[in-house]
Amino acid sequence: MTDVVIREPVGRHRERVPVRATTSRENIAVYLVLPAAVALMSLGIADWLVAMWLIRGVQCGLYEQGGVLDCGGSSSLEKALLLGPLLALPMFAAETWLIARGIRRFAAGRERNRA
Repeated sequence: MTDVVIREPVGRHRERVPVRATTSRENIAVYLVLPAAVALMSLGIADWLVAMWLIRGVQCGLYEQGGVLDCGGSSSLEKALLLGPLLALPMFAAETWLIARGIRRFAAGRERNRA
């Protein structure tokens, strides 16, 4: 931090005020948290939909009832609704970990992989 003198009218005491000269990487990382949280909400929904699509595709393929969209019967849909969140949860956890690691890495100032 550097000291800056504020100019005031003559006769008054001049007071030194600490001013931050540059924006640090830690301050920028704080502002990355909000967009990351918003992105995580949409990623969670996308993970759930992808997991349901995969489970429904496997169920329809096992019983040879056609493709994912024209697969008849409610049993495969019920299984997809029940097992979709269980499959989406590890994907969501991995994405959350990667985003948090990226923000921490940015805040620490490490730009390259140091091997």
